[in-house]
Amino acid sequence: MKRFFLFLIILCVGVFAFSQDSTKTWDINKLVYNLRKKVNSLNFQYNGNKSKDFQNTLCSNIFALKSLLDDNYPRFSNIPGSDSIYRQSLLANYTRLEKGNIDAQVIGDLRDDIVAKISSFDLGLEQNRSVAIPVVVTTYDSSLSKVSGYYVYWNFWLDKENPNAYAHFSEFTNPSSAGFLVPAVYDIWVQKAGDKTQFPPLSRRTKYIISTNNGEKLKPITIVIN
Repeated sequence: MKRFFLFLIILCVGVFAFSQDSTKTWDINKLVYNLRKKVNSLNFQYNGNKSKDFQNTLCSNIFALKSLLDDNYPRFSNIPGSDSIYRQSLLANYTRLEKGNIDAQVIGDLRDDIVAKISSFDLGLEQNRSVAIPVVVTTYDSSLSKVSGYYVYWNFWLDKENPNAYAHFSEFTNPSSAGFLVPAVYDIWVQKAGDKTQFPPLSRRTKYIISTNNGEKLKPITIVIN
């Protein structure tokens, strides 16, 4: 009997590990498919067959996100699966939903991310790839004088609790630094070389929506060191 229970425990752990690892092999199309499936499940859970309660922010945000994914799902299939950063941004969204503790803010942030991607489709599909948007970060001290010597780090907004940055720009600010990001919602901060202090600290950071919405071709960002 003990061996039987031990076998069940090992089997359950194995199934969980497999389900976690399987996401690593999903291409962009499959990621969006499963993201849409997860949001549809949330919509049924919170809205069901009842009339939508748009006074409830969580319910209305879920329904709006569901509609976005339903209407635009086929268009994501045109983004090449080899576009790894674009894929990772979608994976960060899906992983956050899998963690649970869903509230209106999480769904609102995810919707902002999907809107950023959809608004950039037309230009991206002409080039048969996702759009790479130039982002320029300039650093200032507390007296608003330009300062140099800071590396620009970034992560996906829905993965902002992760202590490790996804990547950083190749050059430090002098007093600006430029990089290219795919359409998504980001957590962006700076650090001095060799110093782990982040500016601004996580508790004071706001999300940056990077997209080509409203014809925006360059995203300027200002970070004050204080």
